[in-house]
Amino acid sequence: MRDATAPQAPRAAAAPVMFLRVDARRAHGRALVQLLRERAIEPREVELQRARAVIRAEVPLARLPGVQRMIGELTDGSAHTMS
Repeated sequence: MRDATAPQAPRAAAAPVMFLRVDARRAHGRALVQLLRERAIEPREVELQRARAVIRAEVPLARLPGVQRMIGELTDGSAHTMS
């Protein structure tokens, strides 16, 4: 049984997280990973296929705005993003 008068530890606020998936030409893979890391987004998985690179990451919602635009600019609009 918990003592009602005992101090409780403060709870950390949970930040909303989105899942990001980027599918781009393999030639753009390394630059895309660097771009994400510059925005403090650490890829969880990088899958290199014959001609494609698929990058998956969990992104705090606060860091997501502008990422799709930056990916589009880096890949000349050839990458597909899902979040």
